[in-house]
Amino acid sequence: MKVGVVGLGKMGGSIAKRLLEGGFELIVYDISREAVENIVKAGGKAAKNLEEVASFSDVVITSLPNDVAVEAVYLGKNGLVDSGRKGQIFIEMSTITPHTSRKIAELAERKGIDWLDAPVFGGPLNCGKWTLPVGGKEEVLERAKIVLKHLAENIYLIGGVGCGHITKLCNNILTGINFASVAEVMNLAALLGVNPKKVLEAISNSPSAGNSNALKNYNNAINYDEPLKSDFDTIFTIDLMYKDLDLVTRLAREYKMPLITGNIALQIFEIARAKGLGREDVKSVLKVYKEWSKL
Repeated sequence: MKVGVVGLGKMGGSIAKRLLEGGFELIVYDISREAVENIVKAGGKAAKNLEEVASFSDVVITSLPNDVAVEAVYLGKNGLVDSGRKGQIFIEMSTITPHTSRKIAELAERKGIDWLDAPVFGGPLNCGKWTLPVGGKEEVLERAKIVLKHLAENIYLIGGVGCGHITKLCNNILTGINFASVAEVMNLAALLGVNPKKVLEAISNSPSAGNSNALKNYNNAINYDEPLKSDFDTIFTIDLMYKDLDLVTRLAREYKMPLITGNIALQIFEIARAKGLGREDVKSVLKVYKEWSKL
């Protein structure tokens, strides 16, 4: 099977490499020449444009930063929808609104192109072990599993088009709240004279709060002796967390649904961005609390 990947950031690059390991014929496209060259060196083929991706591929996967980029790739002149053909499957794996997903899917399906939205639960280092909530038709998902099973251990059909993206936005509310709350707890523990690393170790092995992946991520990454001075490898940035929380809070407002804790988390990450932490890893939100606690 021939697969195209558009968007070779951390997530898209991981997808491309994983598919090459799975033996797929692969063509890739990205505005970053360096990102494309990395995949070419691993055995992939570089596309000159989106039209070439569409003409080559049985399945096209997109992993892009936002709704604007997704719309441009699919709906721009000579984009994927223009260039696609009947029987292809488009799989959208970015974090975007269900409105964008449904708009593109409707136009694609007029040409006989099948659509799945399958955003990712997991980081780039866990590609192959991801969980994918999927929106689309069951029969299309069954055809696409030959590709998706190389990326994910758990694949859930949530409902129709857009339902995968809705599920991802719901997940990211919890993710944002969890990262902020763990940072809050760490600083409180330190302020009260207890080593935050020891506090997190104890909570991590409890049957309730210990189930938080955010807590475990902090616990694995922080320095034991000086937890609040820890620097983190950048895996998922504060800017991206803010973008995701902004998407879901705006969507909730559209439907007149108050998101109390979701909006609080959004404001915390907005403060972190205002302090120049936007390009740092999401765990660096603890620096905001550190400043507030004067530690």
